Amino acid sequence: MKDLYDYLVKNKVSPNGLFVLHCTFNNYMYPSYVNFKTEQYRLETTGHLVKESTGVNDIYKITLSGEHLLKECEHILNKAKRAKKNPIALAEWDDKIAEYNQLFPAGKKSGTSLAFRTNPKELVAAFVWFFKEYPEYTWDDVFTATKRYVESFEANADYTYMQTSRYFIKKDDKSKNTNSTLAGICYNIAEGNDEDVSESGYHYFGP
Repeated sequence: MKDLYDYLVKNKVSPNGLFVLHCTFNNYMYPSYVNFKTEQYRLETTGHLVKESTGVNDIYKITLSGEHLLKECEHILNKAKRAKKNPIALAEWDDKIAEYNQLFPAGKKSGTSLAFRTNPKELVAAFVWFFKEYPEYTWDDVFTATKRYVESFEANADYTYMQTSRYFIKKDDKSKNTNSTLAGICYNIAEGNDEDVSESGYHYFGP
């Protein structure tokens, strides 16, 4: 629940405000025990509701910003539910991490001291992050996505732009933003998008 409350605070919306947004979007009656007029005013000032008409009871309509907030809150709650149903079992990971690591070629990246395969102990933390951030994916998804990624480089016999087994899971850019090529490929496979690698080594996902 902390992630949900943090998101609401960031967007200046109270739990009651979220409830009023939900009722407005679904055309539910506002219960008498919620001060919905106060919440409607607050939601209007934050751009999540817009007043359509004024009368005995003002009529409000949810904005695109309000709909986006509802969808994000639902995503946060669903993510928490999935994580609870799929607890991380570190004791079962040794074989899976070893299998994952072996999918990458042996040796080092050309012109560097970086090996494609990473010490398995360093991969544990990366996978802990991955499965907490993306509980919707399984080890089967990881293996499928990784095989496609590696095979795309094998087809051209050019490994210049291939990430190491650790950075493929999780990598921070210069702005401290965390990116996951693995998660991106898992998502596009689930969406049924075509996948290819351009001449520069960057992945392209078709429509």
